[in-house]
Amino acid sequence: MCGILCIFTQYTSTDTSPQNRTSCNGESSQCGDLSCDSLREMAFRQSSKQRHRGPDQTGLCVNDEYGFVLVQERLSIVGVKTGRQPLTSTNGMTHLVANGEIYNFLHMASLINDALKFEYYTPRSDCDVLVAFYELFGADRLLQIVRGMFAFVMYDCSTHRLLVARDPVGIVPLYYGWDDAGSLWFASELKCLVGCCAEVNVFPPGHSYFGPRESFVPKPYFQALWMTEISTTRVDLELLKHHLESAVESHLQSEVPFGALLSGGLDSSLIASIATRILRARTDNSSFRLKTYSIG
Repeated sequence: MCGILCIFTQYTSTDTSPQNRTSCNGESSQCGDLSCDSLREMAFRQSSKQRHRGPDQTGLCVNDEYGFVLVQERLSIVGVKTGRQPLTSTNGMTHLVANGEIYNFLHMASLINDALKFEYYTPRSDCDVLVAFYELFGADRLLQIVRGMFAFVMYDCSTHRLLVARDPVGIVPLYYGWDDAGSLWFASELKCLVGCCAEVNVFPPGHSYFGPRESFVPKPYFQALWMTEISTTRVDLELLKHHLESAVESHLQSEVPFGALLSGGLDSSLIASIATRILRARTDNSSFRLKTYSIG
């Protein structure tokens, strides 16, 4: 799994061309002052504490004028050659770092193409649809439709708004805190913030924030009856089987070899069995065997 780290300092810019001040992965940089270098170096140093989460690439986007830096430690799974993060919108104004996997990214891409009139959108990776969908439909609709395990931070330079979200059940971790200078920090691992932030908080599952950095307060965007009520509906085994198989199939999106970690119990064995059956049909190979591993 990947790792992300973000720092948002106090915004004081009057520059109307933020895209010209942004340096992403060493490209298009007009930044040469000490404050930018120190912000870059601090983010790079702190994110190195979670570099084991993303051994393939370290990507960095820094904007000294608008006071933010985004870092991602990447483990490449989908969009191996094209999905390097941070990801930037077509107009250069919105920047994203994400950790996780968007299970319905192909469906979201189809909705994007339905809305486009004179061009065809091809996602650079599963997480790339987050930026493209936000550009067309906004934050609220994005959070209503996205499905997956994720924690992401997006910054829109044109509106000076921050969008942060974590998946409904908290599969992917995310922490936040403020340093003594009032800068807002985010990271996938707690140790990246310790020593920089006086107090560190867990960004709650199923929560999001969309607004200026100065007013940051996470609020719930996901609510379901099963979270607060005990169901009295009679079980439908065929429907349960359908949903379970659909869920497993949605997880089998990868451009690199993968396997399954078995606990030795019934659950993981069942998931591995369903995955094997799906992959045999997908590859038209009746002898396909899923690689499995066990620890302990």
